[in-house]
Amino acid sequence: LLASRQWRDFRFLAGSFVTTVVVVNAPFFLWNAHNAAAAYRNQSSRGITNESIWLFPMRLLGLAGDTEQKWNEAGVPPEANLVAAVIQAALLIALLGLAVRARYRLEPALALAALAPVTFLVTNKIFSAQFLVVLAAGWAFAGALVARRRTEQLAVGVLLMVATFANAFVYPYDPPGGLLSWQLFSALMFAAAIALTGWLVRAAVHARPVAEEETRGVVAGAA
Repeated sequence: LLASRQWRDFRFLAGSFVTTVVVVNAPFFLWNAHNAAAAYRNQSSRGITNESIWLFPMRLLGLAGDTEQKWNEAGVPPEANLVAAVIQAALLIALLGLAVRARYRLEPALALAALAPVTFLVTNKIFSAQFLVVLAAGWAFAGALVARRRTEQLAVGVLLMVATFANAFVYPYDPPGGLLSWQLFSALMFAAAIALTGWLVRAAVHARPVAEEETRGVVAGAA
């Protein structure tokens, strides 16, 4: 909205967002501000955790310490947390740039915007099972906009299913029979997440206008 100078719509959207945040959070802060801010205060100070995507490169580089308990910090050097945050910020800036370039193509722009929280959570230094709720919503929304062939829609659904299924065996369930490590399921979940997110970004960048797609379909059918 800012890039296309739609000031009225931007003010409405920004005002609605701020109002929602205030209405939802204000009662809890008025009731007990210390406890209401605890999640932000405690989580922001944590380093890379074992459930995050960053565990895998840290292990390959021999920089991870405690990797047994999935919810613990991985014991990486402080610099690793900074590198993870820089890479995360760079990916978000790149995605923002793609969304700005697509601002006059509604479906791709909205799909890229929906993938911003997905990219943030997938690359976050802290990861939790409940993040899949937001991830699934973002993937489904973006997929509905840019996955136009049935095979593409099937691929989006399958990758989403693989990610959510694998995540369930990271937490809260233990792997069947205790034969497989939760880290294997975590790797599978992130592999599906990266593949799906990357494909959706690529599809959004190269998406043709819907009217053009429909015209091509009519011409192909007539032929």
